[in-house]
Amino acid sequence: MTMKAHRAEQIDKSDPWARDKLKRKAVAEYLTPLIASIRQPFVVSLHSPYGTGKSFFLECWKADLERQKYKVVLFDAWKTDFSDDPLSAFISSVKQQAAAGDKTLGKKFVDLAKSAGGFLGSRLLPLALESISRKAIGAEGTQELIAGLSLKSHEVSSLLSAVAAEALSAQEVAEKSMEDFKRLLAQIVQDMVAGVEEEDKQKLIIFVDELDRCKPSYAIEVLESIKHLFAVEGTVFVLAFDEMQMKDTIANTYGFNDGGEGYLRKFIDWQFQLPEPSVISYSWFLQEKLFADLKESHTKWQWVARMVEYLSLIAQLKNMTCRELERAMVQANLVFRSQSNWDDAYMQPMGIMLALYVHDRTAAIDMARDIYKANEFVNYLSQCELNDYVNSEFGKLIRSKRILAYFLTDDLVEEMKKSVPDEPPYPADARLKDLYSHDLVECYSYLPSRIGSARNSMARVCLDYITGADKYLSH
Repeated sequence: MTMKAHRAEQIDKSDPWARDKLKRKAVAEYLTPLIASIRQPFVVSLHSPYGTGKSFFLECWKADLERQKYKVVLFDAWKTDFSDDPLSAFISSVKQQAAAGDKTLGKKFVDLAKSAGGFLGSRLLPLALESISRKAIGAEGTQELIAGLSLKSHEVSSLLSAVAAEALSAQEVAEKSMEDFKRLLAQIVQDMVAGVEEEDKQKLIIFVDELDRCKPSYAIEVLESIKHLFAVEGTVFVLAFDEMQMKDTIANTYGFNDGGEGYLRKFIDWQFQLPEPSVISYSWFLQEKLFADLKESHTKWQWVARMVEYLSLIAQLKNMTCRELERAMVQANLVFRSQSNWDDAYMQPMGIMLALYVHDRTAAIDMARDIYKANEFVNYLSQCELNDYVNSEFGKLIRSKRILAYFLTDDLVEEMKKSVPDEPPYPADARLKDLYSHDLVECYSYLPSRIGSARNSMARVCLDYITGADKYLSH
């Protein structure tokens, strides 16, 4: 089983927004003039919850900016999260993109990395002396050193003096190294934009993605490197992350009472919240992301589209969040690929049950087991505002109640045939008469045979596969 996502090379350089299912081209058109107007080192943060298309937006926007002759690079922080040296990983990533095919510029990036040596080396001293630097050196601290290191009092005094001198020297080296680094970086940026005529485009735009997925220490070091080392004339940073996740990372690392708000703001000059996509557009986006490989099979792609259509309609009517919708779509991917003999007719009930299960698991189980519960739900749906879908196949199924056929079993159909006369007196159970009056028996006859037991409704079969996928995801 595979779950393929979009790939950067799928972005059409000539039409970057061709696959913009989330309708965010307008956001880029709003942000680009703002970026163009910036004349000083600047950091912008784009906020959106995890899984809502930030990376895809950055890829499209990057291609669009490059088409307009801006200098842009993209640093995927999560891809280098394994490194113990985020600064070197950052420089390497920028070099590979900005200096591709330019040996002279590439050598300057190598020199830039070398200039960071003094700064990186100076960080070893605080680590080596962590046990000393964390103590307030007084009578108690001195006694602990004497006891722990078996030193005499005058030897402790000499040690502390040596430590102070070494720390001062290391700090001077670090400051000189940082000055050299920023000077070289500023020169590199000037060289990169030397041939750019328009003043608005004489800058290096650096996108930083996936910070919220990195381990806390790595994410924070990247932020600090941007602020203290890369903030030079001609650079503009755009950071894309889940704001709540980043705040939690900072708060958990430093124990701030404000949830990391104040610390995060030190690194950011301006923040922008990406608009939350509509349920329908987000469904299309996730379909492209999770099922892209199925486009090679027109039939399967159409089946998935049908399942996603019904899933998204129920999600819209139940006011599901983007996070709930994503969970439902991930389960849809697992369920669809778990069976090789799906029938097209299963796609509608599968979409319905997936949305219901993620939004309200208990209600979904009750409906799959009891058609009268399902009937109550259909009555509720018939009162909802279906907007553009009133005259769609979905709307007609709701109004005619033929959608209830998905909740019927062979046994219940036989009971309906025997118990409901064509003329009065009708059976005491009015609910049965209500179901029969909607031509469900005839509608049921057109449905395919059950996968598994005929004693199960199609909705129940779908639910069984969904719960199986849910257990898989839970582990």
